[in-house]
Amino acid sequence: MKKSAKLWMVILFLFTGAGRVTAQIPSTRIYDGKKLAKVKARMESKEYASAITKLMNEADKALKSKPVSVMDKTMVAGSGDKHDYVSMGPYWWPDPTKPDGLPYIRKDGVRNPNATSDCTNIGKTINDISTLGIAYYFSSNEVLHKVFNHI
Repeated sequence: MKKSAKLWMVILFLFTGAGRVTAQIPSTRIYDGKKLAKVKARMESKEYASAITKLMNEADKALKSKPVSVMDKTMVAGSGDKHDYVSMGPYWWPDPTKPDGLPYIRKDGVRNPNATSDCTNIGKTINDISTLGIAYYFSSNEVLHKVFNHI
């Protein structure tokens, strides 16, 4: 009699989902928290393991990369202060008919390889922060936690 009662308890436990491992649903503006929690609950499955490995490798790279600065550029803003943000349209070129090339002229569809801006650096920073945040959610790695407490 005791064995059948235990068996029914186990069956009830399994069918009600009480034994199911669930992940905390994160509050995020970038990703769907419910989907992240579902993936975390199954992250070691064959379906997700390679993606999680790739994510952790990207997080390791982000941890090792040098923080970017507005000073990491050769072009100076029009103000003459290297500390100021620079954003130059990719389709604008120096005017070849003017000695100083100013004002720039637009060549639609032709990218200027010298058109640099701080956009590249800020994009890298945003990507690294996003990668480190999602990697922390999946790994609970304390190194990543410390990084986020300093951002």
